[in-house]
Amino acid sequence: MAYILGFIMLFMGGSQAPDSGNDPLHEILQHLEQQTGYRFLYKDALVANKTGYLTYSENWQSELLDELEKWDLSAKIDSSRKQVIIYASQRNPVSVSAISGEIIDKLSGEQLPFATVALISNSGTQSITQSDQHGRYRIPVPEGEEEFTVRVSYIGYDSYELNMNRNSIDSTGQIHIRLSPSAYEISEIVVTGSGSGKSDGSVYRGMLEAGSFSAAGEANAVRMLSVLPSVNSGTSLSDGAHIRGSNSDALNVLLDGSVIYNRSHLFGLIDSFNSDIIRTGNFYYDVAPAKYHAPPGGVLSLVTKSGSLHSYGGGLGLSSTVVKGSLEGPIRRGQSSFMIAARHSIIDQVNIFGLDDMIAWGLDTDRPSSLSDDIDRLEDRISRPLDSSAQFFDFHGKVFIENSEGSRWALSGYAGGDRTSQQTERLVRTGFNSPGNRFDLSEFLTKNTWGNRSFNISNYRNTGFNNSFLHFQGGYSYYYTEMLKEDFVYQRPSLNEGQQLLFVDNFENESELNHVYVSGEFNSGMFTGGVSLNFFDSAYLENSLGRQDFFQGSGPFMPEVYVDLTTDESKSHTIQGGVRVQYYSDGDYLNLSPRVKLSLFRNNRISAAVGFSRNYQYLYKLSIYNLSAADIWITAVPEQPPTLSDLLSGGVYVDMWSGAKFQAEAYFKWQQNIRYHEINIQNLDTSFENQPWFSDNDGYASGLELLFSQRFGKAAFTQSYTWSVSQMRNERLNSGEWFYTEWDRTHQFKTLFQFTPAAGLDLHLSWTYLSGAPDRLTLFEDTPERLGDYIRTDLSISYSAELSGAGVVLRANMYNLTGRNNPWYREWVPVVTTEAGRTQLRPVQADIYDLGFQPSFTAKINF
Repeated sequence: MAYILGFIMLFMGGSQAPDSGNDPLHEILQHLEQQTGYRFLYKDALVANKTGYLTYSENWQSELLDELEKWDLSAKIDSSRKQVIIYASQRNPVSVSAISGEIIDKLSGEQLPFATVALISNSGTQSITQSDQHGRYRIPVPEGEEEFTVRVSYIGYDSYELNMNRNSIDSTGQIHIRLSPSAYEISEIVVTGSGSGKSDGSVYRGMLEAGSFSAAGEANAVRMLSVLPSVNSGTSLSDGAHIRGSNSDALNVLLDGSVIYNRSHLFGLIDSFNSDIIRTGNFYYDVAPAKYHAPPGGVLSLVTKSGSLHSYGGGLGLSSTVVKGSLEGPIRRGQSSFMIAARHSIIDQVNIFGLDDMIAWGLDTDRPSSLSDDIDRLEDRISRPLDSSAQFFDFHGKVFIENSEGSRWALSGYAGGDRTSQQTERLVRTGFNSPGNRFDLSEFLTKNTWGNRSFNISNYRNTGFNNSFLHFQGGYSYYYTEMLKEDFVYQRPSLNEGQQLLFVDNFENESELNHVYVSGEFNSGMFTGGVSLNFFDSAYLENSLGRQDFFQGSGPFMPEVYVDLTTDESKSHTIQGGVRVQYYSDGDYLNLSPRVKLSLFRNNRISAAVGFSRNYQYLYKLSIYNLSAADIWITAVPEQPPTLSDLLSGGVYVDMWSGAKFQAEAYFKWQQNIRYHEINIQNLDTSFENQPWFSDNDGYASGLELLFSQRFGKAAFTQSYTWSVSQMRNERLNSGEWFYTEWDRTHQFKTLFQFTPAAGLDLHLSWTYLSGAPDRLTLFEDTPERLGDYIRTDLSISYSAELSGAGVVLRANMYNLTGRNNPWYREWVPVVTTEAGRTQLRPVQADIYDLGFQPSFTAKINF
């Protein structure tokens, strides 16, 4: 934090004051907009540190042109449309085959990534695109069209329509569109799937508002993805989402372009990153552009705010789990800014709604189960939680610098970590030959620690050729984990069918990962090309029953080259295609990742799309069925080839009637070399290989996803249904036959209802039904059993208002409103029994339940 503040002070000391008697141009333009009702379109850096003088008379238009000319600026003033486009007067004439520029927050001057931009001509021809992660857009103008409308929308902002003709954009170069924030700013994840090209008013719009349905009062972007039909989320206290049959580690989560290796605090309940600094995100679950290193589960790309270029502000907040704050403001007004945000847990200090009980739940020292009342309960007699602790924090810092020519720098840093622990008292055997009592109470320790430090710097600049730009980025991330469970219960087959041999012993692992990367990208209209170079240094250590001091270290490097091409988006049929070439040094693997998506009948009420992609995965997160530990990542090594995934998908999209949309998508996915930890395989007595995981699993998944959305007035209703299957096979398991993955769910129904009864008051109600997951104890039987159905209802109510110039946001969440016991997994557990006067431990099967009813709250003030 000190180096960021020092950097800020350095720039503040060099800022320029406006000339005496003159006003900053930015303030003049704001005042004119208020007085005249004209809309002024410009980039803040273009007018930064420039001053002028206006009398605000009836001749304001000619006065403005005179003042702009002093700074080599000019303006196109359209009195009939009441809009003014400001641009550099020395700019060379440009082609009018496309409109380009940036989408900008009118008040702060920040760029708005992933905004929806639609161009509608007088003849009814329509083109739709999105701004990129830098807020930059480009949309083609149909040939022969002289008059057209550009419509821009962004959640949390008032939509804006810009009426234009070809003369409006002659010589102006770029047109920067400024949107006004609505009363309540909302952070949303933008969903990009197979796509019909109808992003404007997308069926997904408004579904992924950050902060809704939180079990701990804080937003969780990854967890929020579970409302989508293409996603099967894990349990409440686990991290990850299963995208179209893939494992949870097959989703790549980026923060400002850098990979996040641990995505949550408190066992998956809370994002590792503060929602106060997240601007938005883009989620690719289907065919991702080749510019993204997309593993089989897709990409979630999050973008942070850069801070206001004009005024200082911040926020303070308190929730069920954290206290937090943020601060932002200009360094050089109009040209550079900063933003910092920090959070720290309060669970150890204040126990609100029994959140400290989640420590025992998350560390598997006191989980609710299906053991009946006539059997001594595991948590009452076998194990009893004692002292516990949960501490976590995260810190974000960002500095943004831009000059009048459009070149910009961004420096972004992140630090976060968890430290949780639980003492447990457990009943254990003292030995068959011990005199007196054969059992004794012993104390055990369970702890889980992780930490992440990352930093990146990026540069974005116009080349001056055909509105093209270059983007360079480099970064470093250090990530470490440590997990210890002294009373891990191991299971081994018994000669007596129907029972298991249970052993209590240590399970411990540690990991370390260093990742350095540099990348460069060139974009020019419909062409994007780039190169990326990654260096990894990883180490993993595991100590478990029967496997002591297992160690794997690797230091691969991976250069990548990619090309993306897109045909004219104003046409009815478009093709987006690309290829990513990857070389992985450990094993000398050279892989080709082609991706193509064809969209048909884009301008019709009924449209369609079909796509294919091949993706590879080189880093893997170790997942153990009953541990909610930190994300532990390992890299592919020479004898373990990278995971390969082929995806074929298609969809039909229908605009049914006013506010009603329907889509049906289907997919087939084939995978090779999937990683799976050996402990997850029930009844496996010995390992088949040196590593504690299997790396040669094949996978198959297919599904049909239906989604209907209806918007009417102040309400919105979304209903989805998914039929899917996900299976794996290994020649050395189950006689080489296919078996269901632990995350397989045949049927999913998801309902989302949103209602705004009054200004600032929002209600979100979610209902989820998932058919039962496979019973891991019977996976290899001819007719494997399944657990009970998963049914959960969540409610979120939020209220926002202005109070003495400050914005106040209050939110209450009720997770699993009905308190239903939803099965998580089934396992053998020991219970105390007395037979023939003899006390002994006997293994029985029990369903372990997911999180029950959990209320939470958030209170925040922005100033």
